[in-house]
Amino acid sequence: MEARSNPSSSDWSIDCGCMTHISGRRSMFITYAGYPPNQKKVKGHNRVRSFAFRYGSVRLICQLPNIKRETIILQEVVHLPGSLNHISQSQIMDKDVKVEPVNHYSLNVYNRHGMLIATAPQVDGLFVLDRAPESTEYTDIDDSCLLALKPTGHASRHNAEKRMMCHRR
Repeated sequence: MEARSNPSSSDWSIDCGCMTHISGRRSMFITYAGYPPNQKKVKGHNRVRSFAFRYGSVRLICQLPNIKRETIILQEVVHLPGSLNHISQSQIMDKDVKVEPVNHYSLNVYNRHGMLIATAPQVDGLFVLDRAPESTEYTDIDDSCLLALKPTGHASRHNAEKRMMCHRR
């Protein structure tokens, strides 16, 4: 990941203070649905609170060392136009995903089997996911990991374990 002063609209940061996954970019969603009006209130960029109207799933292809790639599918990502993209660290940890600091300058993310699925170096104070170039975003890949949330935004360990599918193709 190259250092830069401002995060891109396609960057995803792992955020320990974020309670739900958020994306400001509609084009990143592979599924998309609406919430009932005035039901889901979220705090977005710069602590601005607003009601979310849409949510869905986002596929992220992470670039790993040794030229490996790993796919992560985040479900129940809130679409909040104008916001940066945030992965809720607490939500992924509720799914038996381990987030481990590396020398205070990056994070490694491991699935419940201990396999590395993502790295996130620190860029301007944010832990930004290392991703494959966008031109390969929707190509076939070798590995996948589904990080699922119930539509209420609350994790259910039983349902998450049922729905979490980490496997090698």
